[in-house]
Amino acid sequence: MSVFAAMIIPTALALLSARCNAPQTQDASAVSTDLAHAREAVQRRLSQDCQLLHAQMQGLASQIPQEREFTMKLLVENDRTAPEVTDLAPRYRAAMGLSLLDIADSAGTLLSSGHFPANAGSSVSVKLANVGEEPVFVHDTVNGRAVLTLQSRAGCAVEGVHFSCVGGWIVDETYLARLAPWTGVTVIVRQETGVLGMSGVSSMSELLNNSIVLNNRTFAADTVAIPFAGAGPAPQLLVLIEQPTPR
Repeated sequence: MSVFAAMIIPTALALLSARCNAPQTQDASAVSTDLAHAREAVQRRLSQDCQLLHAQMQGLASQIPQEREFTMKLLVENDRTAPEVTDLAPRYRAAMGLSLLDIADSAGTLLSSGHFPANAGSSVSVKLANVGEEPVFVHDTVNGRAVLTLQSRAGCAVEGVHFSCVGGWIVDETYLARLAPWTGVTVIVRQETGVLGMSGVSSMSELLNNSIVLNNRTFAADTVAIPFAGAGPAPQLLVLIEQPTPR
């Protein structure tokens, strides 16, 4: 082999290798950029939801003193079972587009439940202790089923008697799909009891270097910090983009 050939062949091989590897590198860089943008968009949408929920609960609390039939039955006639009392939360829950809504007295006794009317008279003191004005993710029981929720609380007083309004949305596949900013982005919640937002997940790796494997499919992934209240480990909100298959 000539000296010229010995010089040219390694150079050509290096250029060929660089060309073969370039698309994969570009794809990885594009996915990383898309993931960063998707995470920001999910965080922004969640923040908007929290602001909306906070405003809704504050608005409801300010409306309670104007509910004359409610206050008359409760404060004047001391009739907690009257429809004017028990039907208040169901009416507002539907109008506000909430999954759940409770109205309770200062002792934490439920006066009206929008999602489970028969629950009136039970105690929601634990939930009231966990949920404040700033919306938080909190586990709750809806119709006997344990669910993850996003809830906020607001208070009001009528003739010196204090009430609490607490409500929000169930965090399920429908809600998480609403957080996804565009096609190709999936938002899930990882918790002790399993995964929300993606059905059929039988195996899931740990998040490492912005990568995670679900059912042998590799995703670029990042977390979005969420406020959580209550016992047990906090759920993990994950933003996923499926990684392209290496060429």
